[in-house]
Amino acid sequence: MPEEPPGNPTRQESGSLRRNCVSFVENLAQTAGSMAPSGGLTLFIPLVFANAGNGTWLLYVPVAAGYALLAANINVFTSRTASAGSFSTFAELGLGPRAGLVAGWTYFATLTFAVADCAPSVGFYAAQVASQLGLHMSPAVAVSIVAGSVVAAWWAAQRGISLSTNLMLGVECLSLGTMAALAALFVVHTGKWFDADQFHLTGVTPRGMRLGIILAFMSLTGFESVTTLGEESRHALKAIPRAILACILPIGLLYLVMAYVVIMAFRGSGLDLAQTYVPFNTLAVAAGWPHLAIIVGVGITLSFFACMLGCMNAAARVLFAMARRGQFWPRFGIAHPRNATPHRAIALVGVVALVLPLTLVAFGVRLDDGMAYGAQLASLGFISTYIWACVSAPFFLGRRGELRWYHLAVSAASLAIFGIALAASIYPAPPAPWDVLPYIFAGTVAAGTALSWVLGVQTRHREAHEPA
Repeated sequence: MPEEPPGNPTRQESGSLRRNCVSFVENLAQTAGSMAPSGGLTLFIPLVFANAGNGTWLLYVPVAAGYALLAANINVFTSRTASAGSFSTFAELGLGPRAGLVAGWTYFATLTFAVADCAPSVGFYAAQVASQLGLHMSPAVAVSIVAGSVVAAWWAAQRGISLSTNLMLGVECLSLGTMAALAALFVVHTGKWFDADQFHLTGVTPRGMRLGIILAFMSLTGFESVTTLGEESRHALKAIPRAILACILPIGLLYLVMAYVVIMAFRGSGLDLAQTYVPFNTLAVAAGWPHLAIIVGVGITLSFFACMLGCMNAAARVLFAMARRGQFWPRFGIAHPRNATPHRAIALVGVVALVLPLTLVAFGVRLDDGMAYGAQLASLGFISTYIWACVSAPFFLGRRGELRWYHLAVSAASLAIFGIALAASIYPAPPAPWDVLPYIFAGTVAAGTALSWVLGVQTRHREAHEPA
């Protein structure tokens, strides 16, 4: 689909998404919101440190480089076509309809699991904020917050994309601004800026770095969700590629700097960074501003909410596009008559995202364990989706007669990076119950693909028997 020419931003066909209504800043907000850098810094720095130790900061150099190569593959499509279908459309353009169908369900499942992961994260970190305030939040209240956050995200998403993106932008500015201020205050307060153990990679092992880099690659996932706004963005063929590049490298650098500062703050504190879910509390104390930890905690909670909202927006648009292609029930391919949002798809994603964590809680799974399972499922999906883009890009360019040797080199390099990351995340097989998660994800994609095939057969049968 070509880029929509400038014009009335509210012009739209009946039942379609609103054209030319998303600005470049809102594209940035969708990209950053779905990446959830505030929540990611809190969650992934301790996880990566548990394996890579003093080499944690260094890992973000190859991670940022790998994502830059991936962005080049994705922007092969986003600079030439704009669609709500995102990776399903990309794979179809490069490899054909069957690949597009599987890639579409892969990405939809990924985003839905990401929403289901963010919901318990909101409840868990809200409980941490309450604890900082000296309050005890019962499990029932935390679960109520989980449910309320999903309902709030559904409300914002179905009201309009601009409302969603503005909320995400405000949340991340607040949270990241406070985190950056804490890092600066720590350096000023302590006078520390050089950590010899980190620069000399003291205690770092090759095995630890290998395990750490797998987790580090999970830190920047979600940036690609802006590709689902292709039909709604102004000057989409320019704005979306720029939004992707404008977020990946700065946020990758932010991870590097914050990992370095947080590890330095924990040194000599007597606390184990690998065993905490709230590393910025220690940073705030070390910086001499312990009360700022509460603001950071609120920001982290809202960051996971923003991520949930961004992934809900993206998942609904992927399903909306698939429904319009006859790969899902047609009613899900009709936008809201007033809000011009894929409201039925948004509601479906919200229901699934609410049922999954509540079911785990009902079976006695703790919120933090539910977060971990959801994050692993989403991570498997993101990497699989990225592999679809890496494989599809050269075929797409070949069909257009634009393929050059450097396109092949970029595709091969990024495919190797993310292929190794996917293989390392499933082999050797992790302990139970982690070992079943790849099968759950693959089964979800297979079930969705089978459903689309059945719907397609029914549609063709009905059309064949309709009177001429």
